[in-house]
Amino acid sequence: MNYTTSQIFHLPNCGITAISLVSGIEYDTVWRTFMAVNRKRKNWRGRAYNGEMTKTMNSLQIHGKFYSDICEVRPIKLKEFAIVTEKDESAYIAHITGHLLAVHKGIIGDQHSIAHYSEFKGRNGYIKNVWEIYKGA
Repeated sequence: MNYTTSQIFHLPNCGITAISLVSGIEYDTVWRTFMAVNRKRKNWRGRAYNGEMTKTMNSLQIHGKFYSDICEVRPIKLKEFAIVTEKDESAYIAHITGHLLAVHKGIIGDQHSIAHYSEFKGRNGYIKNVWEIYKGA
């Protein structure tokens, strides 16, 4: 994640911010692509749904896999997920209730902050599903 908190602070959409953080693609490019492939109105500032996120990532040639059943055995907290995946080369977009965040090498980021999982404010949220983003694919 090559952004600082000041660069991403209060951007209008968590899903687009998460895609930008994990891919390294400029926020404005992700925004324009999202708006185009999902036919959103110019003043839209709403929620990014799973299908819209997938269409946007496909259009940007971001390769990965969507896991809707990641928490089938038991609920997993965001902090727990960040610990388990800390050594992975892949980056992740984690969906907690009503919010999307980027997770990579123990760092969690959204449009409010980027921090180590031990310091991230929303670290105790429960994950609903995850996109694994393959690096260098």
